[in-house]
Amino acid sequence: MKNRQQEIVRTGYLGIATNALVASGKAVVGLAAGSMAIVLDAVNNLTDAMSSVITIIGVKLAGRPADDKHPFGYGRIEYFTALVIAAIILVAGATSLIESIKGIFEPSEQEYTTVGLCIVAASVVVKYFLGAYTKRKGKELSSDSLISSGTDCLFDCVISISTLVSAAITLFLGWNIDCWLAAAISCVVIKAGLEMLMSPVNELLGMRSDPELTAAIKARVKEIDGIRGAYDVVIHNYGPEQNIGALHVEVEDTMTAADLHHITRQIQLLVRKEFGIFVTVGFYAHNQENSDEAREENTIRQYVMSLEGILGMHGFYVNHSDKMLSFDVVYSFKVTHPITLRQQIVDWLQSNYSGYNISVGLDRNYSE
Repeated sequence: MKNRQQEIVRTGYLGIATNALVASGKAVVGLAAGSMAIVLDAVNNLTDAMSSVITIIGVKLAGRPADDKHPFGYGRIEYFTALVIAAIILVAGATSLIESIKGIFEPSEQEYTTVGLCIVAASVVVKYFLGAYTKRKGKELSSDSLISSGTDCLFDCVISISTLVSAAITLFLGWNIDCWLAAAISCVVIKAGLEMLMSPVNELLGMRSDPELTAAIKARVKEIDGIRGAYDVVIHNYGPEQNIGALHVEVEDTMTAADLHHITRQIQLLVRKEFGIFVTVGFYAHNQENSDEAREENTIRQYVMSLEGILGMHGFYVNHSDKMLSFDVVYSFKVTHPITLRQQIVDWLQSNYSGYNISVGLDRNYSE
């Protein structure tokens, strides 16, 4: 975790230095030429430098150890950091759009120089390599902040190329499209800011777990001796690479508490080692094959799976001595009234299990 933090900080410092240098060069060129597009491009580079500063602050705060108030640590601060960066980009885009529109109605003359345009051209190359490097590091380190910064840098390349095209049109054709171009650039920046905003928002709200990841966890867990099935994999994210999860496994109803304890440890060690996730484990007791209970389960399963919106059924348990019957059903998010659906199942069961304590659990489709 510490190495990850150091890598993000180093990348952030590189972004600050590079963007500050590029912004200074563009600001001088833009002011000298009277080009709104180049000046706004320079301002955009300054916001990139500010984004790098916020990224560094955010990752350092996120690296604080867990405490009594926050037992899961401070990892989610990185998502708030990404939100702040997206907000800065949106504000910069909106501000530049307003100034561009003003410039359209009150245009000014531009005077470009060869040196100035060479500086802008050089910035394109610098920003491209910085953007590609920052975005790649962001993906490697699971950092939304770095990915956002890298993506913004690559957008800057497009913006700078556009300003060069504008300058060429002004020099060779005499058409002043500078502010029109600046307005178009502003719209692109605003669109990028909105897209960047969605990733950390989704992480904070709680996204569906990666189906490939949950499928892989289930497949590996089912390879452990004594486990008949794995279900209900839920993964909670408390920051990049900080995941805690839970799952249920089905085992024979003849297993002892010692057997279950042993299986729990096997599962936890396997999932922690191979997937980097700490999981808690719950158990379902499987009725022995060819028993009366197993036949009852098959009959009930046929009815339940015939209902629209039901994706699966597991955890079946029946105890005739204590008059208990329970199982879980997985329902689709397309089901608008799951409580009504459950009541329909319970009503059907009561016609055959009068006087029984019937419990039908509703499981959302968290990962498939």
